[in-house]
Amino acid sequence: MKKIYDEMKADYYRGFPISKEEQNAINEWQKNHLINYHNLKTVEQKASFGGAIGGSFKFEFIPTSIGTIGTCVCGSCRNRARRDAKDNGELFQKLMEEYDAEFVFQNI
Repeated sequence: MKKIYDEMKADYYRGFPISKEEQNAINEWQKNHLINYHNLKTVEQKASFGGAIGGSFKFEFIPTSIGTIGTCVCGSCRNRARRDAKDNGELFQKLMEEYDAEFVFQNI
């Protein structure tokens, strides 16, 4: 019972219904994304990229009738994909993939 309580408490403190495994996968994706798509290798470079509060990544949760979809999105790459797609929705989706702009960690 204590183990279940401790897991629930840890889930609560993450602020979203994100499991420990999902959080680890998100952290790994963010690390690789910053290195591979923004050429940020040092802690100082990574810190300056997100500004004073580190707002470069956004979490989105989309509740549906059959489950919740959770994504972590790089705002900079999403904005670049929007700009480069010039209102072409199909191209936008391709660019999102090309720029590795989002990571889906909860899928129905």
